[in-house]
Formats: sequence, C-alpha cells, structure tokens
Amino acid sequence: MHACGINVPDLIQKLFRGTLDCDTKNGDNKASWDWAVLVGDVWKTHGEAVATARQYLPGSFGRPPRNPAEKISSGYKCWEFLHWMYGMLPALLYGVLPEAYWKHFCKLVAGVRIVFQRRTMRAEREYAHTMISDFIYEFEKLYVQRKISRMHFLPQCLHAILHHPTEFERIGPLICSSQFTMERTIGDLGGEIRQPSNVFANLAQRALRRAQVNGLKAMFPDLDPDEHGPSNRVPICDLGGGYSLLHPREDHPRLVRQCEARAIMQYLRRYTVVENLDEDEDEVHVQRWARCRIPNGQICRSSWKEVPNHVTRISRNVKVASSNHSISYGEVLYYFQVKTVDVRCKTLALVAQYGSPNRRLLEMSSGVVWACHAGGDNALTVIDVKNIIACSAMIPFSPPGFDVSDTNKVYFAMDKMGVEMDVLGGLSSTDTYNMDEDEDM
Repeated sequence: MHACGINVPDLIQKLFRGTLDCDTKNGDNKASWDWAVLVGDVWKTHGEAVATARQYLPGSFGRPPRNPAEKISSGYKCWEFLHWMYGMLPALLYGVLPEAYWKHFCKLVAGVRIVFQRRTMRAEREYAHTMISDFIYEFEKLYVQRKISRMHFLPQCLHAILHHPTEFERIGPLICSSQFTMERTIGDLGGEIRQPSNVFANLAQRALRRAQVNGLKAMFPDLDPDEHGPSNRVPICDLGGGYSLLHPREDHPRLVRQCEARAIMQYLRRYTVVENLDEDEDEVHVQRWARCRIPNGQICRSSWKEVPNHVTRISRNVKVASSNHSISYGEVLYYFQVKTVDVRCKTLALVAQYGSPNRRLLEMSSGVVWACHAGGDNALTVIDVKNIIACSAMIPFSPPGFDVSDTNKVYFAMDKMGVEMDVLGGLSSTDTYNMDEDEDM
C-alpha cells in the first residue's frame, strides 16, 4: 500500500510540481526540468479540476481526493492519492505534460491498476510487469539522465514496485496481504481495548477472541449473517449471484418514452421474450426499480431517482461486460423485469451507452485513458443486469483535439482500484456520502 499509495505518488507529484530538491552544487538546474508543469496557475487550475470531479465519483469510491493545490500538505490520505494519481491524473495531464513524459507516466498507471486487482489473468500480470519495468528503465533515461545530482530521484520505492507483479504470482493478490489489511486489523482491535492500565494483555486477549470467533464462523457459516448486505427492513429482489434489486420501485407499470420503448422492443424481439409488455412500440409500460446491488458490494443507482447535489455523488454510471468479452460504459436510466417465453423472470436495465473510446488516446496511454462522448437518448440500449461488473465514474474533461461542447461533452472513465476488497473488508456501498465532512477529515 505504502509504495504505490503514498511513496511513489509523493515522488511523482513533487517531480511534476518541481518541488524536489535540486542539487545546484553539482550542476543541476530547475530551468531544465521540462516535466515540472504543475506550477503557478496551472497547478491551481488542476487542483480545481480535481475538486470539481468529486461529484462524479460514486459514493462507493469512499473518500474523494480533495483539491491537491490546497490540501496536498494537509494530511492527504492514501486513498486520495490513489484516486488522484491512478484515476484522474492520466486524463487531466493530457496536453499539459509533454507527450514523452505523459506516455511514460501512463505505463506506471497501467501496471499499478492491474496489481491492485484481486483477480487477474497471467497475461495481465505479464503486461503489468512489462509496463512497470519499462517505467523504471525509462525513468532513469527521462529524469535522472545519468546525473549524480539526480540520484535522489531514485528512492527505494521505485525498485520495490518492480517486484509487485511477480509477488502477485508468488503469494497471490497483493491487496489482500498489504498494509490495508494490517491497518484495518490494528484499528479494529485497538477500538476494542477496554483496559488502558494493561493495554497489551488486553489487546492479546481481544486478538485471541477474534481468532476463536473467526474459527467458529469458518466451521459454522450460519453463525455469520450478512450484516453488511441490504437491510432486512428494506424490501429487495434477490436475483442470485450477488445481484439484488433495491427499492424504491414503482407501484405499477407506467408508460415510457418513445425512444425508450424502441430500445426495449428491439431487445425483446431479438431475444423473443415477452408476455407482459405491449407489442406496440408507442405503448410500452414497465415497472421501474431505482437501484441494483452487484456482487462487489457496490450499489448502482439510476437517473430515474438519483438527484445529484452537493451531498449525493453520481452512482448511475456502470461498466458492462458483453458476451464477446468487450467492455463498455453506460448511464442507467432504470431497472425493470420481464417474463421470458419460458415464464422466467429476466431483470434488465435501460442504459444510455457512452460512445467508443478514442483509439488513438487509448493506445498512446497504454490502455489507461478511456475518453468518449456521451450517447444520450440516441444511444439507448437494454442490457442484462448481470452483465454489470462495476459502478464507475464518468468525469467530464476537455482534452486538446476533441470536439467539446455543451451538447457534445467528453468524459473519461475511472474505476475504483481494489473495489472487491470492500466485500472482504465488510464494507458496502453507501447511497449518500457527505462531501462537506471531507473538509474536516
């Protein structure tokens, strides 16, 4: 956690801001640091862009990054560095950082995003190793340039991350054995101490009891109810496989718009459903659901009921995996159910698909920056809710060379790193996240 979450981000941001020590005695000069672009008004503008993006990060992302131009020296947290450095920075630096340095930085992001996952394919781990190895090698060429005066540009953490992909292969997902796990355990056990006069003996007993309870739960799973799932007091519709529809829900089917009706009927004809919908495209009625809980613990909302404001963050954008293993993003309008010809209930979602990513930008960034236009009502489609794999952020930005206007906005996709750990850690998505509280944290 510390290497990728604090040490490396701290080094990178100091390089881009030009705040690393400069050894002028050995001939170095900050005027030659063409990578130091986050200075002056550019740094302030960048900080404002990061702060503005908080509204677009779903509540399940947890702590959003604060304005780094104001808070970088005020206890910036590990998750803030992770969201900022590996989520936002590749897109926000496009056109700001010289291209050679930008491409180089994107290789680091591509590798770290993979090693932070809980499940990876061998090919992904090999790709992560290649990206991080290239980053380390090119770092010495681009920044150090074989100058003794820049030896302090190479802290030990840069060498440490080189081993992350291979350690993943040896001991399993690093996020499951990282400092996150240890600090969570320390916090949980520390909060149970009730004998300040004999702290360590009390701590040892609490740890022993925790181990005994965990052993009992492992032998008898019924002793461990899902306390972090949807409340039993709130009606839900369990879809199996970790998917659930959550209230609010309409009390009866209602007429949908014509553009929505066309998308729904196109899907139904393709898969030969349905006995409870009108065949007339102009007269389609559905009973809408507002939210869906997916296996990783996130709650995906919909534009039908979500009203973004300074408290509630947008959580209606989803990452979708299709049957041919391709990935796309969409904005959920609502969820609904239909009966198939074999009288089974099928749960669907009406989404407004985002456009295809800009291929040139995706390739230049080593697959990191997924930039696309919003589809709107002209790109409505119906998907099976079980094709939703994550609740994602779609953040607006204005990259150079893109046609950007109020009616043709460009967004970049951002997924939460290590989201599957929320389930293992007993956390679940929250529908509201008080953004005002962040200023005090």
